[in-house]
Amino acid sequence: MTKLAERLIPPEILAHLRRSRGNREIWLVGGALRDHFLGRPHPDLDFVVDREAASLARVVADDLNADFYVLDGERDAARVILAGEVRTLDFVRRRGPSIEADLQDRDFTINSLALALDDADRLIDPLRGLQDLKDRRLRACGGKSLERDPVRALRAVRLTSELGLRMEPGTVRQVRRAGKELSSSPGERVRDEFMRSLDPLNAGKAIRLMNHLGLLSIVCPELTEILGPEEAGWQRALSTLDRLGELVSLLGQRFEGGRAENLALGELSLLLGRYRPQIGEKLTSPVGGGRQSGQLLALAALYCTEVRGSSAARESAAAHSAELAYRRCQELRLSRPEADRVRRIVRNHWRPEALAAGGRPGDGDTYRFFRDTGEAGVELILLFLAGYLAGLTPPPPPEEWRAKVGVARTLMEAWFDRTDQVIRPPKLLGGDELAAALGLQPGPIIGDLLEQIREAQAEGAVRSKEAALEFARRQLVLGEGPDLSDRPT
Repeated sequence: MTKLAERLIPPEILAHLRRSRGNREIWLVGGALRDHFLGRPHPDLDFVVDREAASLARVVADDLNADFYVLDGERDAARVILAGEVRTLDFVRRRGPSIEADLQDRDFTINSLALALDDADRLIDPLRGLQDLKDRRLRACGGKSLERDPVRALRAVRLTSELGLRMEPGTVRQVRRAGKELSSSPGERVRDEFMRSLDPLNAGKAIRLMNHLGLLSIVCPELTEILGPEEAGWQRALSTLDRLGELVSLLGQRFEGGRAENLALGELSLLLGRYRPQIGEKLTSPVGGGRQSGQLLALAALYCTEVRGSSAARESAAAHSAELAYRRCQELRLSRPEADRVRRIVRNHWRPEALAAGGRPGDGDTYRFFRDTGEAGVELILLFLAGYLAGLTPPPPPEEWRAKVGVARTLMEAWFDRTDQVIRPPKLLGGDELAAALGLQPGPIIGDLLEQIREAQAEGAVRSKEAALEFARRQLVLGEGPDLSDRPT
């Protein structure tokens, strides 16, 4: 029978480890073992080495022609980054006099598993973590495991929601105590653990649990102002995240087939299912600092309040929430592109509903929508559908739902299938060329005319350079065209 290590570690990597280790002891630990017993893929491998872990990592990286960098010089921890099925190999020096002591100093029993490369079939499990896995229980390794590292409180939430576990009472008490110390933890670590919990498939569960345990008000304190003191605001936000998870499951690449859970989702799958690969790729693609679009969408969804009244009132409320969200992104040390993406989603979250109020959008409407929302447009469409479903007791009215999905299909079709025609029409004229042809001085009017030409291209009214010049002349004579001085961002 194939040894466990050989099932978990690709043969080439295992061969390099055994060849390069010298007289070091090496153990495979943590998540890869945990996920193996849960029947889940785990693309990252963690190794504990009895000594000189970083130097071993460098040798392995050289052998595999992979990238290498030191994670923590003091702890003798380093990472090897690969291209392929396994993405990273982490190496860290053993803490304590034995591997058992190292495992007992970890966060949760389900992560306190190890496999020695010298004895590749003997599972080292000093805290009965495998039994906790079988019982679907999350249990801290010791009475102060989380207090020693408060960020583990966020990890407890993520693992519970992601793996479908039950947090045992003693661990719940530790999470509540440790959460009060989160503000003193390194911001980057809080960011990383919090954002990992925002996989849209499980974000609703994670945020609900964070709120229940008192962690959400510590990580995102301004949500109390945005969602209001009433329970209805919180429930609407949580319901939106739940519905968003359903849509992502249905329309993302992780959909495993089979029938949709209800007729509304079935219709959505029928009309938008053809874009499943593109939507999945969009939601899992990194933005700037490495967080995925789907994670940023889940964060933004928390800040999107339901505001009734005039367009001006909705836009003003959305702009205020967007700035609060942007500041939170800065506090979480997200990159500028990531913070900009969140702000754009929150500021424009009301736009698809306003667009749908006028019926099926035309090409000009679609062009203006994506001009103002850019790369966030697809996420906004999903948020629009999730927000609509969140405000209803299922099932939604069939005709009304069909109309909403029809709007989503029109926008998705333009983004994925008609980009050159509707989203980014080809450039027909340059600014200098337009100014010379019309005898204009350089200035804002040139940019305004070029934008009006692009809109006319999207609508099919302008198809050539000559038609673009004639259109621009007519706009000057008639003084027509949209006011472009205050576009949403």
